Amino acid sequence: MTLVALLTSGAALAYHGGDFNIVRCKGGECKGTSDWDKMIGTNRRDIQYAFKGIDLLYGRDGKDDLYGFGGEDYAEGGDGNDKLSGGDKDDELYGGNGEDFLNGGNHNDWLAGQGGDDEVFGGPGEYRDFLSGDGGDDLLNGGADGDTYLFGSDWKGKDTIADPDDGGGPNSASVEFSWGCYSPDIPVSGLAIDLNSGPGPEVSDSTNGGNTVEWSAGMVRTVVGGCGDDVITGDERPNILVGARGMDTLNGGGANDAVIGDAGDDTVRADDGQPDNIDCGEGNDTVFFDEGVDTATNCELQNPG
Repeated sequence: MTLVALLTSGAALAYHGGDFNIVRCKGGECKGTSDWDKMIGTNRRDIQYAFKGIDLLYGRDGKDDLYGFGGEDYAEGGDGNDKLSGGDKDDELYGGNGEDFLNGGNHNDWLAGQGGDDEVFGGPGEYRDFLSGDGGDDLLNGGADGDTYLFGSDWKGKDTIADPDDGGGPNSASVEFSWGCYSPDIPVSGLAIDLNSGPGPEVSDSTNGGNTVEWSAGMVRTVVGGCGDDVITGDERPNILVGARGMDTLNGGGANDAVIGDAGDDTVRADDGQPDNIDCGEGNDTVFFDEGVDTATNCELQNPG
């Protein structure tokens, strides 16, 4: 038989040849098997060890420790201050409400702190992780090799990204604020995003509760804007800037940049003397560019310099 599990991220895992072993924990240590386990915690403190296999771990209430170890694991901490560890393979971890600690371990992981002030780590090894803090003031660290930091349309908090890839090259981090932007009835506010070093946070959202994100200079190379009218400014390194939804203003800075307006009536400034690739996208867009140097497409109002 084939069993398909649809994960929260939208990914589907298909398992062939059998069903999950149901392991009902009773508080304290709770050990799985070397096969596929579905481990269900209690409202007390549970310490779950899933071992090998592809496992589903649910902490429920209480201060829980969930360890996936080997295999592609899915874990939910639930309420309480939880510790989740993915181990080896591609894992998907959700902290739930509370002040949680998440560590994806090796391979490419999907990690979401959710409610509370969380610490989220991609783990060692040169793998590409996706990290999200969601609600609360979170610390996000994907580890080495080009991780992506996601901030949804309902993102709240004062978050810090501490990523060791700070050279501005192809392995630098990406930051995206467009998660959920194309769903109906979403809150819309404009972001100010500045990749240049200076005092204060790199991202501010003063219209929606004073949410901020900060990181070290040069750490982020790629930025995707949010649901509202954003102002996105690149630095002296080559950047990839995407406006996403809204009437955005994008300034590539002083290097060879790729600037994409996407949806909305956008304004792009790329008149910096450097060869840039510009795609204004949908809408009635305006571009300021270097004629004969830059490439500009889908831009209705062109202002060559």
